Amino acid sequence: MMLKILALPMAIVIVAGCSSGASDGAINYKPFNAPPISTKLKDKYLKGINDTRSVGRKCGDHGYYRPASPLVWNDNLYRSSYEHSWDLLKSNTLSHNGSGTSSDWSARVLRLSVGSTPQDRGENNGYGRSVGENIYVAKGGHLDIEDAIEWWLQSDDHCRNLMSRDYKAIGIAKVNGNSDSRWDVYWTGNFGI
Repeated sequence: MMLKILALPMAIVIVAGCSSGASDGAINYKPFNAPPISTKLKDKYLKGINDTRSVGRKCGDHGYYRPASPLVWNDNLYRSSYEHSWDLLKSNTLSHNGSGTSSDWSARVLRLSVGSTPQDRGENNGYGRSVGENIYVAKGGHLDIEDAIEWWLQSDDHCRNLMSRDYKAIGIAKVNGNSDSRWDVYWTGNFGI
């Protein structure tokens, strides 16, 4: 079986004065109801990310990055990551922008006329600072966090997100595909300043 892996880079997103698109101007945030994640799994994800950050490396055209401080886990970023992985699965799409369909929770809650952005999802899930995002999907193997990290290191922009000293927090979510889905796993990692 041929392995297919695809991921798209996301640079740091900084948005000021953004509107929810709601007609009355009021923003009513409602976090995504992501399933609980065990401490053991959080620790595994953090260890993979922080071990990666502890070693300096070249991120393609972005140049060399010195070792970076460890990130801390953030449940709000986890919820926004899970929300996006869920949307990718349910909408059969692959983008950093939400699908704009019924599975794009933050777009629905914020009454956006287009799909949600990483910043929209972060804000709706209680993380009001800037958010960077890495996504990874795989079919036929390479389904673990180590595989996602290895792929991210091969992509200049994903590597930059992993190694950026600007980021202080992270939330990572993996959603498994089903018999109708395009991919076997959908990973999203949201990095917060």
